[in-house]
Amino acid sequence: MKVWDSLQTHQEATLHVRETRIDIVVRKFEIFLMEEDLKIMDMDEMIGTLRTHGVLLNEDKPIRKGKMIAFKSSEVQKEASNKYEIIEISKDQQLCEKEAKDELYLISKKI
Repeated sequence: MKVWDSLQTHQEATLHVRETRIDIVVRKFEIFLMEEDLKIMDMDEMIGTLRTHGVLLNEDKPIRKGKMIAFKSSEVQKEASNKYEIIEISKDQQLCEKEAKDELYLISKKI
């Protein structure tokens, strides 16, 4: 039992060491976001390291499905200040459209 515990501690490190490693990676990530000359490889490496240490990122959170009605917008929001917001809106619309099609399929299948 002692051998197993020492191997487990050596492999996973102690809780304090693990938390310290996570803090270091998070700090590097924050500093990285402030830099102007970014490289995609560095960003992927940082995100991978965060995921390895078990840090839950916003994009990793599961999307909660619910019954919603979404209406198509006739024009894209021109006043959106951020490209990310526009992409997020279009992804939400695509998701809602897909859910609506799936619901219609299930309803028509029951009939």
